[in-house]
Amino acid sequence: MKKIILLLIVCASLTYSCNKDAEIYPATKSSLAKISSFRLVTETGINAVANVAIDAETGTITVKANTGISLARLFPTATVSEGAIVEPALGRYTDFTKPVVYTVVAGNRQDKKTWTVKVN
Repeated sequence: MKKIILLLIVCASLTYSCNKDAEIYPATKSSLAKISSFRLVTETGINAVANVAIDAETGTITVKANTGISLARLFPTATVSEGAIVEPALGRYTDFTKPVVYTVVAGNRQDKKTWTVKVN
């Protein structure tokens, strides 16, 4: 009987802890949603970027790819403001034959900035 009561208490505790409001807690108090560097590599790990121009005012990143690089499947990485997250997530192979739009959500989880990456 004691085992059943103990099991019920454990289950109730787990249920309560899992059912808390799904609040998103900020990683920092920062309102910055900036991309300060951007990089692309191929599936074989070769640097695909000859030049990157980041315009924070317009939220545009213009990338000049190295000669002979296919833009259809590149692996993006970036440096973003402290505590910020990127949607959709970076670090996945992406088709850059057309502009790709990312949203950077600041560490405070309230401020956002849209960034458009154009690769030529």
